[in-house]
Amino acid sequence: MRARAAALCGALLALAACDAMTEAPAEPPAEPLPPGTALPPDVDAMLYGNGKNCRQDDECPGDVCYFGACVGMLVVDQRWMQEQVSERLAAAAQRSPELRDRIVLHLVRVLERDDTDLAFRARALLPLERLGALDPLRAALDSPLEPLADAAALALARAGDPRGVPRARALTESEDTAVAAEALRALGRSRSPEALVPLLRTLEPALDGALLRSALDGLAALGDPRAIRPLIDFLPGSPDYLRWRVVHTLRELTGAALGLDGAPWRAWLAEHPQPPAPAWTPRPFSAEQDLGLPTP
Repeated sequence: MRARAAALCGALLALAACDAMTEAPAEPPAEPLPPGTALPPDVDAMLYGNGKNCRQDDECPGDVCYFGACVGMLVVDQRWMQEQVSERLAAAAQRSPELRDRIVLHLVRVLERDDTDLAFRARALLPLERLGALDPLRAALDSPLEPLADAAALALARAGDPRGVPRARALTESEDTAVAAEALRALGRSRSPEALVPLLRTLEPALDGALLRSALDGLAALGDPRAIRPLIDFLPGSPDYLRWRVVHTLRELTGAALGLDGAPWRAWLAEHPQPPAPAWTPRPFSAEQDLGLPTP
């Protein structure tokens, strides 16, 4: 019995030792931050660039190599680059709360600097949104500079803050197609009930394809079942190039694996009644605005 007990104890000790050896190693402590409010070199380069020569994106801290140089978030003017660097900044901010606070501090300084180029200031909004720093965005919403207030409203709407929704709704009617399209996408991500009508207003086949795509993407993101019936009604008359996108949006909202034919969708709706959409009218088409043609 003693021998058996000793063997059992030995096995248990060996098992415990194996468990200890297989435990994940502790994460190394975060590197100390530079003195004052300075940023670590890699994070500083994500914001301001470092002028380092490069041949490809992954050679740069911000993952953007532009014309042979590593550029920062506040310098690039293309949206995909801003998105890419903002994601890198958000990931870097997870190293420590102190580092996140410093990044926010630098961005707010840029945003609030009156003597700085407006485009430079507006570029600070996207990383602030990614970092969840909404108070500076709310303050920018009251800026007398309309482009800055507009960009702040869209950032707040995307972040789910209802304070950005009214201005974002108004921007969906902008004569600038790019602005209106971004506002439609932002409203979809807002998850606000007030976002539905501007998105439905854009279901007009004659409108610019960029607006229609953004409205459908917005409706899919919004997830409001009140959009299902209007989308089913829109499907038969939707432009050919857009029809599968309409179907994809319906599938996202309903979970039904139906296709391009409108009849099965109407049958599905009869079997699965949905809440009615609020009253809305399609956005009017303007040949002068949408196609650049003069009014006859």
